[in-house]
Amino acid sequence: MKRSFRKFYIVLFWVLITLIVLYDRRFLIQKIGLGHFAECTVVRVGLLMALSYLNLNVLMPRLLERGRVIVYAVLLGASIAVYIYLQQLYDVYLYGLVLGDQDSRTLGAASTYLIFTTVWYLILTIVFYKALEWYEQKKQVEGLEEEIRQLKEKESMLVKEEDSSEMFIKSGTKKVRIDRDAITYVQGLKDYAILYTSADKLIVKGTLKSVEEMFPSGMLVRIHKSYLVARKKVSSVSSSKVMLGSQPVPVGRSYRENAEKIML
Repeated sequence: MKRSFRKFYIVLFWVLITLIVLYDRRFLIQKIGLGHFAECTVVRVGLLMALSYLNLNVLMPRLLERGRVIVYAVLLGASIAVYIYLQQLYDVYLYGLVLGDQDSRTLGAASTYLIFTTVWYLILTIVFYKALEWYEQKKQVEGLEEEIRQLKEKESMLVKEEDSSEMFIKSGTKKVRIDRDAITYVQGLKDYAILYTSADKLIVKGTLKSVEEMFPSGMLVRIHKSYLVARKKVSSVSSSKVMLGSQPVPVGRSYRENAEKIML
């Protein structure tokens, strides 16, 4: 059993179990106002809670879930025996010695009932715990799936279509279909890039490097820290600029070698 419960679910679990125990032992509530009420309630409910906690948080995760079934069964049986013995000792004290009930002065007077209710209680706590754990894990999985979905939407602003020169470009909140062969150059502006075509321009979020990686290798060439040019659109190259028809694009000093290789 994974220890992945958040505090809210742990508190909710113990509140539900306490209410069920008190309902199951309504005779305790009926004794409000009588002597030993608080003591009796604390002892009986406390022992049940201790047994449940030992089973859920120690024996199951450390033994049962690691395949040590026999050791788990032996220790669980021993803990149940100790629990029943302590309950009977308290019954002998309260009913036999304090209240003077002669039939309650010996151990084992209600052993069958205690065994049955203890096993039922352990099964109930396991079912409730598993149900809440499953629900909490389900909510976590749903949250992770939503985060993954959002990350997938953000990680790529360009989506290529197979066997086609067309692609989708995410511009703002829209995805626009364009022909990638129509792109002439790209200008970088910090965290944004402007994609120019012969007839239009689109603004997308992303660095020049991220834009370059979305196109086929070698299609765009970096000739300046702020510019990429489409290799097929270049008409001439000089030491200071690249001409895309009648459109000049500056060449940065550290990118002259890249520019010169365009025409090779």
